Amino acid sequence: MKKDKHHGENPQPGTSPDVQSKMTVEGAVELINEFFAKISHEIRTPVNALQQAAKQLESDLRFFNNNDITRLTSIMVEDSERLARTVDLLVNFAMIKSGTYRLKKVKFDLFQDVLAKLVGSRKSFAEKKGLRFLINSSTLNTEVVADLYSVTQIIANIIDNAVQFTKEGMIEIEINRLAEGNLIVSVIDSGIGMDPGYLNEIFNPFSQESKGYSREYDGIGLGLPVAKGFCELNNIEMKIQTQREAGTVVSMRFEV
Repeated sequence: MKKDKHHGENPQPGTSPDVQSKMTVEGAVELINEFFAKISHEIRTPVNALQQAAKQLESDLRFFNNNDITRLTSIMVEDSERLARTVDLLVNFAMIKSGTYRLKKVKFDLFQDVLAKLVGSRKSFAEKKGLRFLINSSTLNTEVVADLYSVTQIIANIIDNAVQFTKEGMIEIEINRLAEGNLIVSVIDSGIGMDPGYLNEIFNPFSQESKGYSREYDGIGLGLPVAKGFCELNNIEMKIQTQREAGTVVSMRFEV
C-alpha cells in the first residue's frame, strides 16, 4: 500500500501546519528561556560568591591601615562588581532581543524597593570619586505598577553610567508626581555629557561615543540599550537631555 507522503511527514496526524509551527516556536522559546536561566545561574553564582568574598576581605583587612592592601582589596571589589554588571547586561540584552523576557507587573514602592537600595549600594563608590550623591522627592506617593526586576535594571544602568562618566560634582535623583498621576524619575549628573548629535546612535548595541583601545572609559555599550528595551516593555517613556561637558539628564515617565 502506498504511503500518503503528507501523513508520513506530519509528526502529529490531524494537527494543522499553523498549529505545528506555533508549537515549534513555543518549544524554541521555552528552550531559550531555560538556556538563559541556566547560564545566568551558573555565571552569577560564582560571581556573587567572589563579590561577597572580596567585600568580606576588604572589611577584615581595613584595620591594617596598609595602602597596598587597601588598593588590592578595592580592585577586587570593584572588578567583581563590574563583572557582575557585565553578566547582567549580556543576559538581559539577549532576553530582550530574543523576546523571551516575561514581565511580571506588580505594585511596588519605587523609592523603598528600588532607588534607596541602588543609591545605598553605589554611594560609597561615588564618594570615593569625590562625588555628592543625592536623592530628592517632591511626593510621598512613589508607588508604580511595573516589572520590579526590569525597572531595577533600568535605573541601575542609568545610575552606573552617571557615576562612571562624572569626574566631579554631583549625581542627583529627583522624583516627582505629575498632576495626571504619572511618576517621573530623573537621574541628573554633572558629568562629561555627550554631543546631542550622538543621541541618534545612543541606543544602538555596543555603541560608544569614544571608541577604540585608547578610549578613556570602560564598558561594553549595552547599558542604555538594555534600559531602553526594558522601558519599552514596561511602557515607560525615557528622555535624555545632554550637552558636551555640561552633564546629562535621563528622565523616566511611568504610566498611570
